[in-house]
Amino acid sequence: MTEKRSRISEIYDFCKEESIPMLSNYDAGFWEVYRQNYNYFDRLFRNTYRTFVVFSCDNGNVEENATDWIFDVASWLKANEQRYSELWRMQELSDTDYSILDPYHVTETHTGQLSKNATDNLGARTDTKSGQVSYGAKSSSESNSYTHGAKSETDAETLNYGQDKTTTEGEINTGSQNNTNENKVSAFNESVYSPKDYQDTSLGSRQDTTETVETRDSRSDSKSGTHTEASRTDSETKSKSEIAHTDSVSDTNIYGAHTNTHTGTESESKSVSKTGNMGIYSNSKLLGEHKDLWEAFNFYKLIFDEIAEQFLRIIY
Repeated sequence: MTEKRSRISEIYDFCKEESIPMLSNYDAGFWEVYRQNYNYFDRLFRNTYRTFVVFSCDNGNVEENATDWIFDVASWLKANEQRYSELWRMQELSDTDYSILDPYHVTETHTGQLSKNATDNLGARTDTKSGQVSYGAKSSSESNSYTHGAKSETDAETLNYGQDKTTTEGEINTGSQNNTNENKVSAFNESVYSPKDYQDTSLGSRQDTTETVETRDSRSDSKSGTHTEASRTDSETKSKSEIAHTDSVSDTNIYGAHTNTHTGTESESKSVSKTGNMGIYSNSKLLGEHKDLWEAFNFYKLIFDEIAEQFLRIIY
């Protein structure tokens, strides 16, 4: 049976047509950038190793050889996962973790705990405080003055009365009456009177009516008055005096015997970071080493070369 090995360019064309990563879809942190950008990396791999064939795959057709190739690459990545992960970690160091000119990085952490136990035995005691407070004589005076202006008040009142008329009516009842008229005359030089004529009149009973009308004309009565107060000033003076005196103050506190106990714990945690150049290397030497490192180290080229060395053979 004739062996049919596939060129790497044929493997690339098949994987591109099928839209699958040529160097496997291996799930690992160091391989995540490749998985997201495999179109670029696969093209770079094809151009670098276009004259190579996959010697480990000789199934006779490109599809089967591509399948075996992808599985072989994934197996290689699996076998070297720890080593590649450590190299990738170095690749991803940030300026915070790796400074070109400050190679010295030290962090010191100190923790400690201090326990305290103390007992104070205090005997009985009496505290007495006494003293005197003296106050000097003190007097105060307060004067107030109130001024009232002149005041005048006028009262006026007018009473109006209309016309007034009063009528009084009455009746007088008189029974039957008899009137007797007798005329007597005397002779010249005689003192004795002799009847001249005689008249006897008899009147029946009657009723007399009387009416009295009293009329008073309308009038108007007016009265007015004025009350006047002259201006005046009222004065008021208050005086207060205190004689000098002394107050005595005394304060006594009695404490019985007692014991005070103090228990506590103090914790301390301190972290100190030191960063810089210890002075062993000059800045130019540190920059030179940094340049040499990244010129010599290419993470993806390292993996590509190892895969090619393991699974490919060049065609002359």
